[in-house]
Amino acid sequence: MYLIIIIIINLIIFNEPIQKLNNKKVENIQIASLYTLHTGDRGLICDTLVPENVILLLVHDYATQYVNRKYLNGIGLTVTSNYADTCDDTSITIQKTVELVGGSQYCKNVQPISKPLVSNDNNYTIASIGCFSSEIGATIVYLFQAFCIPVISAISNSVQLDDYTTYPYFLRTGASNFYKTQTIIHLIQSQMWFHIIVINDSTMFGNSMTKTLKNILSPCIMMDTRDNLFRFPCVERYLEIPFYSTDPSNSATNSALLDLKTLLQSTSARVIVLLMKSQNVNFLLNHNIWNDKKSQYQFIIIDRDELEINPLLNYAILIEEHVEPFHPLDSIVDSIVLNETTNIYVQELIEMQHLCCWNMDECPYSVKCKGDEKIMDINKGSRRQAGLVFDAVNLLAVAIKNFHKAYCNEEWGLCDNLIKNAYGDNMMDFILNATFTSYYNDTFKLYNRSAYPEYDIYQYINDSFIPLISKYKTLIGPQKSSTNKDMLQSKLRNETKMENDNCQIDCSLSHSVPETTDTCCWSCKECRGPNKYIDSGVACKTCPKDKIPALNKSTCIPEPIPPIFIKPNAGKIICLTIGAFGVFISILSFIFLYLKRGTPMYKASTPDLLYAQLLACIGLNICSGIMMPTSSIYICIVGWAGCTLLITTVQSIYFVKAIRIGKPKFIERFHFVNTNLKTSSHIFVAFCAAFQLIMFLFWLLLRTPSIRKDNLRLRYCSSNSDYQTLLLFTSCFILILLTFYPLRLALKNRFIFQVRQAGFCFLGLLMLGASYPVLFILLYTQDVDDQANSIVGMLIGLVPANITFFTFILPSLWQMIFKRSQNLHEYISRERSRQFQVGNIMYYVDAVVLQNGT
Repeated sequence: MYLIIIIIINLIIFNEPIQKLNNKKVENIQIASLYTLHTGDRGLICDTLVPENVILLLVHDYATQYVNRKYLNGIGLTVTSNYADTCDDTSITIQKTVELVGGSQYCKNVQPISKPLVSNDNNYTIASIGCFSSEIGATIVYLFQAFCIPVISAISNSVQLDDYTTYPYFLRTGASNFYKTQTIIHLIQSQMWFHIIVINDSTMFGNSMTKTLKNILSPCIMMDTRDNLFRFPCVERYLEIPFYSTDPSNSATNSALLDLKTLLQSTSARVIVLLMKSQNVNFLLNHNIWNDKKSQYQFIIIDRDELEINPLLNYAILIEEHVEPFHPLDSIVDSIVLNETTNIYVQELIEMQHLCCWNMDECPYSVKCKGDEKIMDINKGSRRQAGLVFDAVNLLAVAIKNFHKAYCNEEWGLCDNLIKNAYGDNMMDFILNATFTSYYNDTFKLYNRSAYPEYDIYQYINDSFIPLISKYKTLIGPQKSSTNKDMLQSKLRNETKMENDNCQIDCSLSHSVPETTDTCCWSCKECRGPNKYIDSGVACKTCPKDKIPALNKSTCIPEPIPPIFIKPNAGKIICLTIGAFGVFISILSFIFLYLKRGTPMYKASTPDLLYAQLLACIGLNICSGIMMPTSSIYICIVGWAGCTLLITTVQSIYFVKAIRIGKPKFIERFHFVNTNLKTSSHIFVAFCAAFQLIMFLFWLLLRTPSIRKDNLRLRYCSSNSDYQTLLLFTSCFILILLTFYPLRLALKNRFIFQVRQAGFCFLGLLMLGASYPVLFILLYTQDVDDQANSIVGMLIGLVPANITFFTFILPSLWQMIFKRSQNLHEYISRERSRQFQVGNIMYYVDAVVLQNGT
């Protein structure tokens, strides 16, 4: 009766009379049909029937009849299925698979030419179709691919089977769980749930999805929170719970549950992703590790086939592969009557549902079946997967039809050319390229050896699932649709948002970077420094030398050309004013001395040395301005060269001044020096300047200055903070020490004017000797941040210039201006003494000098 109903349905659908076969012989092609019809949930192998797979077996029968009439009978072919029960056990699966392979061999260079590749013989299996778990599927595919036999699965969605290099002969009519994992991430991103916990079971289903999730989320721990749409969530913890249905009290399971309980007590995360089968979700949520509050956690689940009602699931989200309802399913199942079917698995299902026995000597039930019993219930898993089984059979049939068309042209049945070329790789090519119109009038075509990924998203509200989005295309993203619904927000909404905001602070608002405080939570740390920018929102990095951070520190931009000198502050303005005044007063002094060049005081004050010191003071005052922090390396070099050269010149003039006043006896040993004291002093000053210049050139070659930047990106010369710069002042320090001896003699001079000059020079030396250590201590102890605004470098030239002017030049000018008569008398007395020493006993010179002095 079942066969008659199927034939009637086919006639109605296709309107093709059976007589169209014209009584020609139809040749059969054998396919292996592996279904997990029993499991070992009670501890024994094959002791528990799987009702949903038994119903899928009926769909497989229906689909076989369907494709035979629609695609194959018209070309002289038919397919039949050789069924086997895997029992969800590896050893039994291997045994059954070997039996189904029989004499089949479709690998090139292996099959003998004399032996046909395919025939009506049941020992030849051209392909395999079935419903089995991914763990069993890996074993089946491994065995079948050794003989180059394609395997088409309807429900094995594991990501592990996506590797076509490892499983080249595997494909499926369901979508890969890789895209389901991506859909989970899309959902989490859309709701801005960025702090989550992931729990999976120990099946290949859970492990592969968890591994995929880790691979996708591995680059991200802390992200810039400005682009929340593309921000990856952070997983507080990945936790695997090994569920064993035969032993719920397994120690490994209890240990994992205790670990989960500890985690829930310590974490603030409220979003939990459950990557596990629905029966394992039931076991987990019924455990006493959860708090009493309802809706305390926002769950995301991926399977509901055997899901039980649980208040903890309120507002939970379900992501399920979209499969159109297979409408003939109810009529197929309803047509089955116990006393009319020969399928032992269907008989067992009816007996189990009605608690009765049929044609059994030893009955486990107390009631015998009447024979008119039918299948009472079609569970959710069967309804959801029926269309996948139907598509799997259609896919193979269309591929066989196309294969026949390519090799047999218009020939009937198994033509010789088809038999010779029925290799597995050829068959796989036709399967991968097959397309057909499905039962629900959609075009079916494989995408990466799987069905095109589309998912339905539901929310669990009041013990039922409310559809939110239908046919969500993971590869495209959300599409506007009138059927879409907004997610109902639970009381967890505000709590979850607050937890997320406190845990993962938006550091972009303060131009700072995250600093980890926990696995997923962070605080904000300011990205300090003039050259620091925020790289990808998670780390402070230094911009290249030719770039500076943007105002928001998000990137580096080309640095603008800096000014030669930094805008002067108050200290620099004061120093510049003093330096300018020093230049001005030195020029006035120079003019005044020139105007007094014929006076006795002018002649008595070593005017050549006064002119030299005035020129040196002018140079030092100018160099003090050049010594401002600068962005020009050349100005830096000129500043240090000028300062050290002029200071050495000043110190050498102090020395020769002391020699010419004090006239130490050791110079009498040098005849030329003693007789040409003025010329010798000029030579000595020039020698000291040349020696200092040579020292500077060696220092410049060995320690070339560079331009540095402080924390505000202001420039300053590296010589301002290098201790090696002290070497440039070696000559100055030596000359200061050497000058004290002749000055001590000059202080004993019998001429008051010369004694007065020696006293001021001695005071100047003391002041110079004290000022240099103070200036260098200030220079080298100031912070890097103060270098660009420092005036210590300017004081290195300004202080010696002013000390020299007030202790070397000003005393002589003061005498010329305010002590004219006294100085004239002292000059006449000195001149008399000099005339007497040279033997001139006539003192007429007094009157001449006196007259000239007036």
